[in-house]
Amino acid sequence: MASTYIDGSLLKVFLTSTGYIALCSNQLGDADEAVLFGSNGKIPPRPVSDLIQNMLSDMRAAPQAGDASDLRHLETELKSSLSHVQDVLKQT
Repeated sequence: MASTYIDGSLLKVFLTSTGYIALCSNQLGDADEAVLFGSNGKIPPRPVSDLIQNMLSDMRAAPQAGDASDLRHLETELKSSLSHVQDVLKQT
């Protein structure tokens, strides 16, 4: 690998149609990119549901005053996203 430092501001995050989050650094060659972020890499794509579970576990472990408000906003965003997916499914 050319470098052990990756500038986080240059990372791209992708949401796949199967509900996985994948990363691309745009700072490595194709081979190193695959080793780090590919489907079998050190940081393989993760399901959105796993990321949400991790976030909720972290929130429970160290609760903050604004958590309930934040979760209500997340709920609204997730419902809106689900509605968009359902609309597309109706068209297929």
